[in-house]
Amino acid sequence: AALIVCVLVLELIVRQFPAFVIELTVWGLHKEIENKEVNVADKEAEAKHQQHLARFCRK
Repeated sequence: AALIVCVLVLELIVRQFPAFVIELTVWGLHKEIENKEVNVADKEAEAKHQQHLARFCRK
């Protein structure tokens, strides 16, 4: 039964292949961009955190 499902899914993917690939690529790029933005935000937050720690340690 699992094999039949696999074949059906594969057939569906092949039939929808162009749209599927385009969607995946767009989604992938979107995720890439999101991750970069998140990384930048993380680095800024980390820098602020380090500054707070430095101030706190001086006291």
